Amino acid sequence: MLTELFRNRVICASSRSGKSLICALLLLAVQGCAAPQSYRTLTIDGSNSETTQQSVQRVVRSMPESQQAEFLLALVKIQVHAGQMQAAALLQSDTAIQHVNYQFLGQQTHGLTAQQVIAKAAALP
Repeated sequence: MLTELFRNRVICASSRSGKSLICALLLLAVQGCAAPQSYRTLTIDGSNSETTQQSVQRVVRSMPESQQAEFLLALVKIQVHAGQMQAAALLQSDTAIQHVNYQFLGQQTHGLTAQQVIAKAAALP
């Protein structure tokens, strides 16, 4: 659409309004690039336990509260399924994120988004 405007010379770069419009469009593009990532695009860095913990916490902080519990339970389910924790203690805990084995979890979730973690947990028996 912008190329049509330029092609049809609707926006004349030498005019004050044309320059203002171009500056506004550039400013919007720069702001869009600088915006924080959504939890839907953030991935878990499972390289080691520290990076896993940091990236999981970053994802949780970026999520709406209504979806945090589902994500945290999905992480716990993945961990529990592999035999790393006792399910009963974690699922009943309000502080489940403090009991996560981030080293192991990183190996299971490296590069996944929150939605992919939830889908992976849902696919487990």
